Amino acid sequence: MINYNDKFDKWNNEKKKLQTKENKIISIGKIYWVSIGQNVGSEVYGKHNDFKRPVLVLNKIYIKDYVNLFVGIPLTSKIENKTGFLYHHFTDSKNRKQVALLSQVRTFDTKRIISFYNGKIKKEDLEIIREKITNKIISPH
Repeated sequence: MINYNDKFDKWNNEKKKLQTKENKIISIGKIYWVSIGQNVGSEVYGKHNDFKRPVLVLNKIYIKDYVNLFVGIPLTSKIENKTGFLYHHFTDSKNRKQVALLSQVRTFDTKRIISFYNGKIKKEDLEIIREKITNKIISPH
């Protein structure tokens, strides 16, 4: 059985390390490995010791010496049973099938970025994802 307290303790230690890291320079439409953490309930969580998951950058939120965030969508390669408006299936530039978890859109500090993900998304898929987020998640009525 999974001991969530142990995972939360490990994540808390990892967050302390992340806080001391430098902010990263990022690009909209790129995919990065991001330490997203051990989260609560239905929130998607990261894998392995560094709690990482690939995340697609939708937008940057930057104010010099103050805010260094980005709006991102976590991705998964587990494509089975991912249907409906909460998901967008695409094939990345390395020919890997991916799913954007649209309901998990959120802001991330750039300190959470571990490295660049070796693969890109087509511009058409990026635009479709933006439209789905706007029309189905943010303002569905």
